Amino acid sequence: MKWAVVCLLAFILGNGTARADMRPPGYKSVPCDINVEAAHKFSDYVFFATYYNTAERIEIEPNMPYMMPQAKQQEFLSLYAFPREQVAETGEKTLLRYLKGQNHDVSHLGGYKFPYLRRTLNIQRIDLRTEAHAYYRIDRINPEEGVVLTWLGGGEEEKASNLSRIVSGLALTLAFSLGGLWVVRRFRNRQRDLLQAVPKLPVN
Repeated sequence: MKWAVVCLLAFILGNGTARADMRPPGYKSVPCDINVEAAHKFSDYVFFATYYNTAERIEIEPNMPYMMPQAKQQEFLSLYAFPREQVAETGEKTLLRYLKGQNHDVSHLGGYKFPYLRRTLNIQRIDLRTEAHAYYRIDRINPEEGVVLTWLGGGEEEKASNLSRIVSGLALTLAFSLGGLWVVRRFRNRQRDLLQAVPKLPVN
C-alpha cells in the first residue's frame, strides 16, 4: 500500500501540470486576435515580428496598432524591439535572418523581447463566438524593465478561467489515479477470494 501511495504522488506531480493545461468542462478554445498599440511614438526603436517561419519588420504607432496574425494552433509568434542605432550597426537583414523562425533571447544584441501573449482563449461552449480579441499598449521600453505592456481589454474569460482550469485538471488527475488504485485493489481481493475458495487436497 505504501508503494501505491508513492506511485500516486509521483503520478500527480508528473502530470498535474499537463492536466492543468486542459480546458475545463463546458469550455472550448477559440483564436484570439492580439492588438498592440503604442502609448507614444517610440522613435528610438524598431519593431520586429517572427511567425510561421517568417521574420519581418513591423510598425507599432499610437494610432496604428499592430495585429498579430490569427493563430490556428499554438505556433510561436514573438515580438521584439531593437534600438534604432543597434539595427543600423548590425544591419536589418542580418537581424531578420537571426530571428527567422526562432524564439530568441536578443538581450546580447541590445534588443528586447515582448512578454508572452496567449493567442487562444477558453470560452464557454454555449458562447457563439468563433474568435476573441485582446488589446495591449506599449507604455515604455528600458533596460531595467524591458518592454512594459498594459492590458487594455479583451481576453477576460481566459483570465477568469485560469483557476478553474488548474483545479479541474488536478481533480481529474486525482480521480483517474484513485480509480486505478481501486481497480487494482479490487482485482487483488477477488484473486485472493478465488484462491481461498479452492478446496485443499488432502495430504497423504
